[in-house]
Amino acid sequence: MTTLRAAFKSFLEELPIVEIAKKIKSADEGQRLWPSQTTKNDNKFNFRADRGSKSKRWNSCYEIIFQANENADNKGGLENAATDNYRIIAKAVVNTGVVIDITEDALDSFDETNV
Repeated sequence: MTTLRAAFKSFLEELPIVEIAKKIKSADEGQRLWPSQTTKNDNKFNFRADRGSKSKRWNSCYEIIFQANENADNKGGLENAATDNYRIIAKAVVNTGVVIDITEDALDSFDETNV
């Protein structure tokens, strides 16, 4: 497992998906969902979850966009963010009606995006 993937998996394990599912409905597209934007959080968590697009087909489904923070402590995250701070490293969809763990979907997306 690469250092970047391991760091991303640790981030996903701390991701408060129920809290995010509640917050995502009122967030604007592109808005940071978690963690809150502080230098301390950017260093600690290495990544961020932003609100993506709302499903046109299913009203309760929203895309979550994952990106590396440019202030990341993790060297892989730093290199990734230094290349392009807005590069999407993974995506997942959350259904606000039936909230389930998105870790596996996000890791699959990470593996497809970061070959």
